[in-house]
Amino acid sequence: MAWNVRAGGRWRGLGLLLFLAACGGPDAGPDRAGGCPGVGGALPGRRPTPPLPLVGPIHAQEIWITYDSPAHAHLGRRLPRPRAEALTLVHELCRRVKAGESLGALARRHSGAPGGVAQGYAGVLPRDAARPDERDLALARTPVGGLTPILDWNGGFWFAARVTPERGAELRALFERYRALRARVRAIAIGYAGSWPDRYEFRNFPQAHAEAKARALIARIQAGEPFERVAKEHSNDGPSGERGGLLLAKDPATGEVTEWLHWGDPDYPQPLLEAALETAPVGRVLPEPLVTPHGVFVVLVEARRE
Repeated sequence: MAWNVRAGGRWRGLGLLLFLAACGGPDAGPDRAGGCPGVGGALPGRRPTPPLPLVGPIHAQEIWITYDSPAHAHLGRRLPRPRAEALTLVHELCRRVKAGESLGALARRHSGAPGGVAQGYAGVLPRDAARPDERDLALARTPVGGLTPILDWNGGFWFAARVTPERGAELRALFERYRALRARVRAIAIGYAGSWPDRYEFRNFPQAHAEAKARALIARIQAGEPFERVAKEHSNDGPSGERGGLLLAKDPATGEVTEWLHWGDPDYPQPLLEAALETAPVGRVLPEPLVTPHGVFVVLVEARRE
């Protein structure tokens, strides 16, 4: 069952420095009455013409809400939600940001971009300074503190807030700190009706039943039964179940298969990475089931390091 979807699929999405137009003036506070909704995007096979000299950088926080798009499946970290559902969600998030909610907090909860965990750190674009894409142009037209329009980009809906260079540096430092974290984790995956990937054997198995099963397994482990044995007997994810629940990933620097999970891993849902790298206790099973769109998980963090 592919909760460990590709164990090391590459993220080729967003880059790490934004060179486009002059940096804008001092941040006089959020000015978010404009920006969003307006959904648009570049036409297939065409790139927009840069309207300004490529001097920069421009710094931003972004939210990227992915939808089911087979053509973009290689980008990883995707939820197979319908396009209309993703569009509804992105409009709601934009409305909440304009009403004063933290874009960073919403990005951490919802964004599919690699910097989502670091309060929506957008890095810096474009990769090719001579050929900026539609996101770069949207940010070039947005004042510091403002929001871009919503764009339909790479199988997801995207918008961003332009921030000061000082804020951009803070976000980058946060992102680099998260990138250094590693955790060795065992997990038992339990599918349910509506979880992804869709499998016919779960279509009559409600989420509540999956949570009840997870609680029963947690109780067995807390009573002294070895996690590895329970995982081999009950995990719906075949490969990790055969390893006693041990999760594998690809090291982002070397490409080698490793036992150490990292932030931004495209093969695991964000709630599982948060538990593995931040919130779950080390050395004992997480006392409550972890519910994600990819299934319900019983989690044991064996070790953490930087």
